[in-house]
Amino acid sequence: MPSSSHAVVVSYYDQRSFEPLVSLLRSLKKYPAGLEYGLYLTINGRSESLPRDILDSFDGVFEQENAGYNLGAWQNAWQKIEAQYFLFLQDDCFIRRRYWLKAFDDRYQCLAQPALLGEYLNPNWDSSWQSLLNHKNPETQKRAENYLETLAEIDVPPGDTARHLTAVVQYLSRAALQAVGGYRSFDNYQQAIAAEIAISRQIESLGGQLCQVHGVAHRFVGHPQWRSKDFKGRLRRYFGPTIHK
Repeated sequence: MPSSSHAVVVSYYDQRSFEPLVSLLRSLKKYPAGLEYGLYLTINGRSESLPRDILDSFDGVFEQENAGYNLGAWQNAWQKIEAQYFLFLQDDCFIRRRYWLKAFDDRYQCLAQPALLGEYLNPNWDSSWQSLLNHKNPETQKRAENYLETLAEIDVPPGDTARHLTAVVQYLSRAALQAVGGYRSFDNYQQAIAAEIAISRQIESLGGQLCQVHGVAHRFVGHPQWRSKDFKGRLRRYFGPTIHK
C-alpha cells in the first residue's frame, strides 16, 4: 500500500452493477485532486465480482460479508489503512471539478476538531427531536422514535436536533474516527439510518464541527440520488437486502 497522509475509500456492494464504479474511476482520472492520495476499495461481498482491471485501479482492496451498508464497509477499511485523513465515497459518486480533495482538506483544517465534513447536510432532519416526535406525519414521528431508541442503545447522546451529514460522502481525520470509536453499523434499515445520524451527533457532542464542504450541496463530489428524501429507499437501491434475518 502507498504511503500517503490521505486516503480515498470507496464502498461497493457486489450484487450491484460495477458500471457506476467505472464512471467514478474515470472521473478520478479526469479531475486532479490537488493532493496525493491512496485509492482503496472496500467491498460488501467478494472481489471476484469485479473485473481484474477495475481491481487493479486501486492501491488496496478489502472485502467483508454484506453487513452494515456504507458505514460497515468504511469501518472495515479505515482501520487497515495507514492514513491521517479519509474521504469516504459510495461507489456511484462522481467527481465534478478539479482540486476536489484539496477543497475537502482546506475546509477541514478550518473546523473545530474533531470534525466531520461532507457534501450534504440533510435538511429534512435538521430539526429538533421534539418537533420530529410531534410531526404531522406519523411515519416521521415513528422514525424519530426509532432513531432515538437506537442512539440510546449504543450510548450516543442525541443532542437537541437530528442534524447530520448523509453517509454518501464524508471526510474526516483518523483522530476524529478514533475519538468517536469509528463508525457504528447495523443490518436493518432503521438502525442504519440511526448509525448515519450517530457519528454526526458524536462529533458535535465532543465540541467538534459538522458542515458541508461548500454552501452548494455536492459541489465537488456528485451523487445521482442526493436530492432523495427517502434514505431507506436509497439503502435498498444501493446495497440490497441485509444478510441477517
